[in-house]
Amino acid sequence: MRNETTALRQTSIVINNPAYPDPYQGRDPASFASTAPPNISILNNKLLNPPVQTYTAGFSQQLLADTAINVDSVYQKATDYLTTENINTPKNGVRPLPEWGQIISTDPIGEWTYKALLVRLEKRLSHRYQYQISYTLAKQDGNFGSPDSVGINQGGSITDYYNQRADVGPLPSDRRHALVMSGAFQLPSDVVLGVIWNFRTTTPFSARAGADLNADGTNNDFV
Repeated sequence: MRNETTALRQTSIVINNPAYPDPYQGRDPASFASTAPPNISILNNKLLNPPVQTYTAGFSQQLLADTAINVDSVYQKATDYLTTENINTPKNGVRPLPEWGQIISTDPIGEWTYKALLVRLEKRLSHRYQYQISYTLAKQDGNFGSPDSVGINQGGSITDYYNQRADVGPLPSDRRHALVMSGAFQLPSDVVLGVIWNFRTTTPFSARAGADLNADGTNNDFV
């Protein structure tokens, strides 16, 4: 990662109310350089393409000449997703390595699990109409969601380095129940009228304080 090799070659210079035409006022520009501990980003040496294990099982049964029911189950488990964490997070206001600022490490610690039961009743087109009713009971959990929800998202950052379990919970895409009903009717002149109804439970949310409650430099702590 490029910024891993260039972070220490960069110098931040801030001049308040610079003069004109000489903003340095005769001084050496390096004298304005920040002396704060540098922030760096590093990559874990054990990064890999995240594996995903998927298992499915299904069953279909004809009920009538033009009607059938389908039942399917899905289980997915993903591990080793890239996730960033500040391994130099202050504890009680003191950083473990005080000579450094933030040390953002990209580590293979993200994971999620998806489980679902899908039931579908469908009638093919006959007698000038057809329909389909689908219901999904699902649950998706992990330790990476989005910054606005439980978890942190792939490539996101751990919220509290010393309490990483706080990021574990339902992902933003988790909707426990979903019901979709559709139908089509064949009108005269071969005109087909179709309708769809879609009902879903709401997505999860997280209670965020919008403030740094534990003095670790993160201003979006969980309440």
